[in-house]
Amino acid sequence: MKIRFSAVSKFYLALAMAVIVLPVTFYLLPFYFFTKIRDSANQIETARRGLFLNDKRLENSRIEEETLAKRSQELAAIHNYFFSEKEPLRIIETAEGMAKTASVGIEVNVIETKDNFARFRFSVVGTYPHVISFVRLLENAPIYFEVENYWLERLSPQSIGVEDRIGTESQKTNPPEIRATVTVKTYTAE
Repeated sequence: MKIRFSAVSKFYLALAMAVIVLPVTFYLLPFYFFTKIRDSANQIETARRGLFLNDKRLENSRIEEETLAKRSQELAAIHNYFFSEKEPLRIIETAEGMAKTASVGIEVNVIETKDNFARFRFSVVGTYPHVISFVRLLENAPIYFEVENYWLERLSPQSIGVEDRIGTESQKTNPPEIRATVTVKTYTAE
């Protein structure tokens, strides 16, 4: 059986639907838009926080780059205090330069070389003040030397001005020669 609605019934039925559907739509539609707006606002806030954090990271990375540039210059200066396999003669040249400054003769022997250090023996000959001057220069050398062994020995007899029988002082000879043998260890920078 088929139900037939008259035009007036259809009008009232449409009016009832409109009265029910429109308020429900007007009531629920703002909730839908508000949730969409809230979700969009949360996404925008998250993006803002991400941008802020990225800006902070970028600023920190710039500061770290500046610090690294400053430290690399300091690191290069520190590397100069150590033995470099790229400049194997630097230690010998430094030792010979210190010997020349201290006015002593020097003999340099390489005792041992390993991956991270090298061991040398410096034998210097001169008067006591000159030998001590060399040792002080060695302590303050532009290369870091770790002194392992150090000994002194007299090479020539000591002469003391002795009065002869007439009462005049005899002629003094040259100051005695001394040999200092210093075993040092120097490290590589790597």
